[in-house]
Amino acid sequence: MFCAAMIMCLQTPWEVTSGGNRRDKPSPRYPLGEVRPEPDQCLLSSAPPRASLVPVYSFGENDIFKTKAFIEGSWQHQCQSLYHKIVGLPFYICWGRGLFSPNSWGLLPLAMPITTVVGGPIPVPQCSSPSQEQVDHYHRLYMDALERLFEEHKESCGVPASTRLTFF
Repeated sequence: MFCAAMIMCLQTPWEVTSGGNRRDKPSPRYPLGEVRPEPDQCLLSSAPPRASLVPVYSFGENDIFKTKAFIEGSWQHQCQSLYHKIVGLPFYICWGRGLFSPNSWGLLPLAMPITTVVGGPIPVPQCSSPSQEQVDHYHRLYMDALERLFEEHKESCGVPASTRLTFF
């Protein structure tokens, strides 16, 4: 369950956050190092006893599929946005490799390395009705831990030292 785990990692071509599909953004691949987190009250109210937030970041997930990016404002981008608004799911044009040949077009992910790093747990108390201040406090702790995790492992995963993790 996304609420209890609050695992935020970049997925291609959309990201998964604690809110699931309602927070997917219909846009092309996000640049490496962009995360769009939002605090969620279900984290404190529905977490089982002794549950912890665990920061997780996966390097390389942006490279396992190729996507077609449409210019914002174009009719193709407007169709994507309209589809997302009506259906509630994002629509992307993405492709990978074929089943029998790595050089052919298909829907299997490209053979690229993905390195997932896991940070230390952040203990979260179980609250029946958490205040917004509590939610914001644990959200800030999680984002700080995720940023430290990214900074600690980025160079060993082939990311330039100048790359920064950006939260919106």
